[in-house]
Amino acid sequence: MKLEIDFHGSEIAEIKTGTNELEIIFSHVVIVQAGSPAVSVPATLKVGQPKYSKLPKKGRLTDGELYGVPGKALNGRIPVDLNCERDCELSLSFEDKDYTIHGKSFQVIADLSQLPHKN
Repeated sequence: MKLEIDFHGSEIAEIKTGTNELEIIFSHVVIVQAGSPAVSVPATLKVGQPKYSKLPKKGRLTDGELYGVPGKALNGRIPVDLNCERDCELSLSFEDKDYTIHGKSFQVIADLSQLPHKN
């Protein structure tokens, strides 16, 4: 069962900044699984040692991509269990604005308990 987060349609609720970590808190992210309809769950994306010039505010994303993850095709999606300890670049778009965040690590924490269960 390969679950992925699709940035398109996911909604940012809050951005928390710290000295060595950035948390992008999503009120919902779009979870995609082959052969099943997309569903939404809350999630947090943590970025270690972030570098950015500006940050997005609350809102629904129109696009997004995480560059630099080995073996991952560029399709606007990331695994729900992403835990990557390497330099990567996160690009997010919404409201006709683009934002770029560079980081040394990326981790996704998604609330998968809200996924519908198949019997």
